[in-house]
Amino acid sequence: MEIIYITDIHGARAHVEKLLEVTFADLYIVSGDLIYSPFYSPNTGMRFLELQDIFHVMRQKDAPNMEIEKYVSSLLNGGLSEELKSQAEEYLRLSERALSVMKEKYKKMETMFSMVRKAPIIVLPGNYDMDLSLTTLSQRQIHKKVIEIEGLRIAGYGGANMRTAGIPEQGMAKFIESESYSEPYDFFSKAKPDILVCHQPPYGHLDRIASFGSIGSLGIARAIEETKPLVVLSGHIHENFGCEYSGSTFYINPSNFGAVETIEGKFMDGGYYAKISIENKVVQKVVLKRVEEYRPYDIVDYIPDGDTLKQVVLDEARYKGLQHNVHDKLSRAVPVTHVEEIKLFNAVKHFFRHYESRETNDRIKFLKKVALIMEEKGTPIAFDLVGSTLFGMAEKGSDIDIVVYYIDKPSGHDADNSIEEKIGDFSRILKELGSDQYQVEVVDAINLKDVEKAILEQDFQSTVTGRFIFYRAICRPVHHRIIRSYEALLDSKDAYRKEMEASMRDVITTLVKTSRHFESFRKYEARLIDLDVPIPQPIRKRLKQYFQMEE
Repeated sequence: MEIIYITDIHGARAHVEKLLEVTFADLYIVSGDLIYSPFYSPNTGMRFLELQDIFHVMRQKDAPNMEIEKYVSSLLNGGLSEELKSQAEEYLRLSERALSVMKEKYKKMETMFSMVRKAPIIVLPGNYDMDLSLTTLSQRQIHKKVIEIEGLRIAGYGGANMRTAGIPEQGMAKFIESESYSEPYDFFSKAKPDILVCHQPPYGHLDRIASFGSIGSLGIARAIEETKPLVVLSGHIHENFGCEYSGSTFYINPSNFGAVETIEGKFMDGGYYAKISIENKVVQKVVLKRVEEYRPYDIVDYIPDGDTLKQVVLDEARYKGLQHNVHDKLSRAVPVTHVEEIKLFNAVKHFFRHYESRETNDRIKFLKKVALIMEEKGTPIAFDLVGSTLFGMAEKGSDIDIVVYYIDKPSGHDADNSIEEKIGDFSRILKELGSDQYQVEVVDAINLKDVEKAILEQDFQSTVTGRFIFYRAICRPVHHRIIRSYEALLDSKDAYRKEMEASMRDVITTLVKTSRHFESFRKYEARLIDLDVPIPQPIRKRLKQYFQMEE
């Protein structure tokens, strides 16, 4: 089972949408601070915070344990100055407006989640969130709930043991813990989960703030000590990220997914998430990743090694960027933005992938397994998806059309080589893993060393580099880490890359003219109609533009 975990979303709904499109998993867990501001206007938010601070100071003296909205309402029943009365009435109006806006934002998030067919999505509130049972996300939320997915018990307790300024207290997810009582302890000790999901981390594990020390929950820590869950997923403390292994439990905090301002007033970029691989209730690997535009990047592997956890840094630049909060110029440029034909193709592709099928996800998992086995055997390999799997529209019986990337000494010429000849184990592994179930069609095979040689020599006649650039512009990779360094090399030769990209116009227009390509799109449209998904007019317009390009 593969789980993708993101936390501290901070309203980055569009970024979450990209993540859901370009990744695949058996379960998505979206945890904590789904939204960041309860208003659309920053000015309204600042006014609400100003009024809230006034009444918070008063409440601390009169009734420190009372919800601030109830306290302000009670003030209106007594003698207030005209100015204070006006401020109290304004605060209550804005508080109601905040709850309304928050519900609208959760509704938009639910609309986005409901389009995802490939895997279940569950959510947990953070300290910036309402009680999600009062929203359209109620069927997904796991606050104080236990669910079971693929034999794993998953339990969640959201919120944080702190006051969150700028957010109304009425209707918020409550974290109830004091020196004498802990509701999360009571809940988790009875739930006995395999996967424990919390927003506020347990005390002593990924919970340190430089200027404060550990601020985690003692109750959650005690519950973990007693119940020994397999995995603990937390967030809230963005700078204390990573994966720890203690006792028999993995503690994971991938840092913030949405951008945020830290307690020291620094801006922290986001996009970070974790991918957890579990088989037979044993954690195989945890990968800290980052999504930038439509590209996921592997940053660190955490691999169990006996009683210890082996950390392998895969991307030094991004790892240092996360450590030191430096993110400038890390993102690869969005490919071929100046080639209109490719832009049209990708716009249409992204629409269809919003409705990606479970059958697509199953095929990608199969290819990922093949790639990992090949890598273990010392033969690194990667794939680009083409056909229905690229568009997320695979169904039962669909072929898996792929481009295979392998690494061998440069061939010295531009001729194609048989993938079976160059990688003898490939066909056998496909068969062992069930290629009878999934008919795999290798449409092209590219030696990455040939690509490297052509880039270094700036060979404008290289068809292998032209094919590489074309597939990377429109396709979806599996085991992308094998390809990444060759993309970086290409990006370093900007003039060469752009000249080679420009030549792809002829390739894409030739593709559009094929009847098979046209029929494929008609099939994808028909599948969405079967799901009662209307094709929006802007997408219909782009489809028409796309198929009229040759004119």
